Amino acid sequence: MRGAFKKTIKERGPKGSNQIKFLWNHDPFQIPVGVLTELKEDDIGLYYEARILRTPKGDELLEAVREGAINRNSFGYTVIRSKAGKTPSGGDEELDVIDLQELKLFEISPVNWPA
Repeated sequence: MRGAFKKTIKERGPKGSNQIKFLWNHDPFQIPVGVLTELKEDDIGLYYEARILRTPKGDELLEAVREGAINRNSFGYTVIRSKAGKTPSGGDEELDVIDLQELKLFEISPVNWPA
């Protein structure tokens, strides 16, 4: 839901304690490939900008993005607050939904395949 990232961005984002990592493929066992410089919610969802590190892995990532081999992102989070409900499916049935109301963001990753 809109606003689900508000608290975590303020507290843990680049203008807060800077604890949200920029990883490659969600891999916490490797050195991050970059540093988040901008993080906010916009009309579409979670918006970010990152500075890629001048390391072999960072250079490899930049080349993959330039060539279009990497063109998707994903993020790792835990749910702090949510609400279960139903939504119309377009037919006679209703679908179960979970509205994510507050999330704690840990990392953002360029990935091969997003969820």
